[in-house]
Amino acid sequence: MTDFERALKATLVYEGGLSNNSADPGGLTNFGITQASFWHYLSDKGLPLRSVKTITGTEVRDIYQTRYWDPVTQGRTWPLNAVLFDVAVNSGVGTALWMLEQAKQTVPPTAPNRMKALALAVCDVRQQFFKDIVKRRPLSAVFLTGWLRRVNEQRALCQT
Repeated sequence: MTDFERALKATLVYEGGLSNNSADPGGLTNFGITQASFWHYLSDKGLPLRSVKTITGTEVRDIYQTRYWDPVTQGRTWPLNAVLFDVAVNSGVGTALWMLEQAKQTVPPTAPNRMKALALAVCDVRQQFFKDIVKRRPLSAVFLTGWLRRVNEQRALCQT
């Protein structure tokens, strides 16, 4: 199993199924892919627009690999690539790269097992990021327990 396949399997635990929670600014989502993201993907492929409710497994995999995995994982190995991928899926590629920059400020370049140390530091930044979201948008508190569980499970993934 490739790193991408391992990371995708771990991320889909949180991103599976159809959702349209009014407290979630993403709106209609299936397998963690918003309707808007799906339409962008279809447009880029020259395909007719359709509901994200009809997304296929092949499309899910392609979207995750090309739009989330590839932009954040180049030159990075397990577990950092998996953690950055999960952040990118959940919060965007830009946020994942920002969190990595924050983590680099706390992990010396010569740290032993640097990829793991950076991955765990990204988890710390991510945990605070979620708490800050709830401070700014109290209605998001409904998601905090799940977000923090996801961060803790990413920490556990760093041990594999």
